[in-house]
Amino acid sequence: MKVNVTLDDKKVQAMLKAFPKRIEKSSRKALAKASAFVEFVVKKRTARGQGFDGAFPGYAASTKRSRGKRGRSTGRVDLMDTGQMLSSMLWKVKSPSLVLVFFSTSLAARKAMWHHTGAGHLPVRKWFDVNSREEVLVGNQFRNEFIKQMARA
Repeated sequence: MKVNVTLDDKKVQAMLKAFPKRIEKSSRKALAKASAFVEFVVKKRTARGQGFDGAFPGYAASTKRSRGKRGRSTGRVDLMDTGQMLSSMLWKVKSPSLVLVFFSTSLAARKAMWHHTGAGHLPVRKWFDVNSREEVLVGNQFRNEFIKQMARA
């Protein structure tokens, strides 16, 4: 018994050449979706007064007085005073395997670092990170979007 299989080599070669581009494009789109999800998770968690490892330490008495005079809330620490720091958080896909989550202004980046590290008289409020539970969710976002993009022809 003999079986003959004929393949159009040109079509196969073209498909193989296109595949790396498709993987790269799919990866970039999946990273973009995952990055937007990271931004959302961090902002939502911070608004609840939570860092990636637990609740934020409360305000000092002097800070409570100052915020109260300006009509701001004095209960839960949410790192929101003027809104400039959190609203300047951005992300950018740099390559098919790298995304940067950053701040659009140097002042916002300094404020974020001060809060995260506890610079000066500020207590340490680790907020600019993801915990292990959130990391799994971000990984799922990436995987699902990557699979969806690869399935498109």
